[in-house]
Amino acid sequence: MQEYFYALADFIQAQLAEGERFKCWFSGEQSDFVRFNKGLIRQPGSVEQTSLSLNLINGQSHASSDFSLSTNSEVDRAYVLAMLQALRAQVAALPADPHFLMATEVHS
Repeated sequence: MQEYFYALADFIQAQLAEGERFKCWFSGEQSDFVRFNKGLIRQPGSVEQTSLSLNLINGQSHASSDFSLSTNSEVDRAYVLAMLQALRAQVAALPADPHFLMATEVHS
């Protein structure tokens, strides 16, 4: 999952217009489980869930969106492109946030 997130983040970075920055968070799980009833296995299963939070920043204006991922690169990239377009429209319509601060240098 980590490699998938890094590839998606690199894709987002490549789509940015001049002056745009972004922050994103990835959350996901892959787990197998078994439910028991009266000492017998009743329901084996597995779960795979992934989601991405994307925050688009231009100057002091920013907008964010959260969405589920399919882990199909082609599908997720198309969805990310659509989200970027929607976020660009939101950022353009929003006033500058005077309280927005973002570190631009790494100090650790």
